[in-house]
Amino acid sequence: YIIYTSGTTGNPKGVAIRHQSAVDLAFSLARQLPSGLGARVLQFSVQSFDASVFEWIWAITQGASLYICSDETKLQPQEMASYLEQHQITHTCLTPSYLAYLPNHERYSFQVLGVVGEACSEELAWRWAQQYPVFNLYGPTEITICASFAAIKVNEPVNIGGPMVNTEFYVVNADQQLCPFGVTGEL
Repeated sequence: YIIYTSGTTGNPKGVAIRHQSAVDLAFSLARQLPSGLGARVLQFSVQSFDASVFEWIWAITQGASLYICSDETKLQPQEMASYLEQHQITHTCLTPSYLAYLPNHERYSFQVLGVVGEACSEELAWRWAQQYPVFNLYGPTEITICASFAAIKVNEPVNIGGPMVNTEFYVVNADQQLCPFGVTGEL
């Protein structure tokens, strides 16, 4: 498929995603963030955003149900909280900026709460990780949404974790040469 992103430049561009990349994502989700029969995955992202592909792949490749809430519900964190409770959503990914406004209580059914799209502060991550399994998901559109998964543990640094299936991470310098271990570079 082709999806548009602004990436780091701020200029819209079309990105072609290979079939194999979507398959790798499906296998990674099944291995690292399983949903399965009886799971209820929230389709929070709008259809034009790459995270929506993540959400429906997460549901349909593992036999879970996909729940699509209205835009009006998304605009009101209290209404979203009620929606999450009422439909007993078990799997969802939210941006940290949205999660900060969502009421934090023990009435959700989260088995996986992913934080995506931007850096998550340790304070916010730890607050939610006290009650639910929270995962930091990182990746650019070009790699089919998600490149890595990391379980968040209270009082431990939030990181991007390890690569998903058929993915490798390289730290390179300004000349795109591999950096030795311990040397600062770009991922």
